[in-house]
Amino acid sequence: MQKSHVEKIIQFFETHDWTKHKYARDAMGGAVNYTSRDATCFCLMGASLRVADSTRDTFDFEKFFIDTFHMPPTQYNDYGCASKEELIEKLKSCLMKDFI
Repeated sequence: MQKSHVEKIIQFFETHDWTKHKYARDAMGGAVNYTSRDATCFCLMGASLRVADSTRDTFDFEKFFIDTFHMPPTQYNDYGCASKEELIEKLKSCLMKDFI
């Protein structure tokens, strides 16, 4: 379940843009709910929630990320990450962990 959820987030970012400081934004850069049809780009947590909603996944990604990297995913996304590519590499590193 954990590995599957992380893989789905990676796949999600292959077709969606990335953002900071809001869970989701529309094409004009305005903040929207991550469930909005107008959402075109997502932060890490917004993407995780969107994936969970679409697959009815109950995996607690936020707790997993904190346990793995010792910081909330929103903090990493907004202040520790410089690009979508860097974010994807961080997620791929999760797949290499023994406990996932």
